[in-house]
Amino acid sequence: MADVRLPDGTLVTARALLERRVDDPSRDYGLYMDARWAPSWASTLIDWQDFGLPTDWHQAVAQIRSAFRRAHSGQHLEVGCAGGIGRTGTVLACMAVLAGEAGEDAVAWVREHYRSNAVETTEQERWVRWFADQVSPFRQDQFGESMPSPTVREYLASLEYPAEQIQHVERIRGLTNENYLVRLNGEELVVRIASPNAARLGIDRFAERSALLAAEVTGLGPEIVHYSLPHGHLVTRRIQAMPFEEIPEVYRSEHTAERVVSAAKRVHALPSAEHRFDPFERIRQILDEARSLRFGLPQVSNQLALKLDVIRDRWHRAGEEGDVLCHNDLFAGNLLNAQPIRILDWEFCGMGDPYFDLATLVVSCGENTPLPQHLQDVILETYTGTADRQKRARLRDMVFVVRFHAGCWGIAQQVAGRNLPPDGDFTYGEYTEAVLSALARDGEAEVRA
Repeated sequence: MADVRLPDGTLVTARALLERRVDDPSRDYGLYMDARWAPSWASTLIDWQDFGLPTDWHQAVAQIRSAFRRAHSGQHLEVGCAGGIGRTGTVLACMAVLAGEAGEDAVAWVREHYRSNAVETTEQERWVRWFADQVSPFRQDQFGESMPSPTVREYLASLEYPAEQIQHVERIRGLTNENYLVRLNGEELVVRIASPNAARLGIDRFAERSALLAAEVTGLGPEIVHYSLPHGHLVTRRIQAMPFEEIPEVYRSEHTAERVVSAAKRVHALPSAEHRFDPFERIRQILDEARSLRFGLPQVSNQLALKLDVIRDRWHRAGEEGDVLCHNDLFAGNLLNAQPIRILDWEFCGMGDPYFDLATLVVSCGENTPLPQHLQDVILETYTGTADRQKRARLRDMVFVVRFHAGCWGIAQQVAGRNLPPDGDFTYGEYTEAVLSALARDGEAEVRA
């Protein structure tokens, strides 16, 4: 047993299961992370496996906050798991955050003030950071939304990285944001200077930050060094793995299809977000804005929009009923061939129809070259267990939506006046024309067939 006084003075008692006492007159309430406590007194039990994470992340946040409020008001709170180390240490670190400790320092605080081996796994350490993001007010740094985007060196300087430590800066892939590979004191970082065009593209930076932290906890995403709100500038550690975009022959296989779908299922199991990403609505908004500004849309836009309405009426209600957290940008450049697969660029994340993610996997290595039917069936079978006629039709329709959304993304970039570095052969206009024209031709071929 140990009494722990949190940073704000709140007192909590931590116990292991072997120290369990049925009759403890000093105890007012208990918070336990192991069902073997079987409390017959006033308490809350969090569903949380040993060496793991809570089954329901959001519910666990609410339970920890509620228990902390009891302790903060003067009640004698007892916290316990099996050994009093991993889960108990994680809860105490979360309570330290509620008591004013910074999320990145809370685990170290618990190890200093409770037990040196508290919080047993890397996932639990990262979960404390995710918890802090859920309960703490977002802090805005010196670059407000109305400010022009900083250069990569200006941004690093704002994070107090001395200029003399920056050994190498190289512009790397990225069509929405400016991305850089930075070598700093021998460490390789990826720095994103976020596009000011986020709202026009349906991006919610607060939702992205929360999802990135959850993805980091579960080993799906990169390790976050710094995320700046509200604009979305980001620093992560580089992952040494090749994107499937560079090895399309590996991507177009049954084994890879099973792997990427398994990764998508892990994304869909992450905690929910307050933001919803609706590709149907985003396409409509982009087209309406372009028309209002008299932007010259491709001629095929109107016929594609009519088909979009038909698809929305056919499936959209089914999608809303099964909303999960979706990545919404699972193109091959964002999928790294690591063990397990790691996923980059979470800025389009939001609650939505999982079939949008599955359809993106179908065109992941090229919007105009979908995977053959047998690999689409592998995707459906891996995700749902079967590939029947209805599921095939739903996936085929959502592939149309993904491709139409990709083309409209190019329109939104043009409307916003975004320019790319002059040394490449990619332009938003040519991309949009190619994607939408191919989509219209494929539709005509379907009709003839």
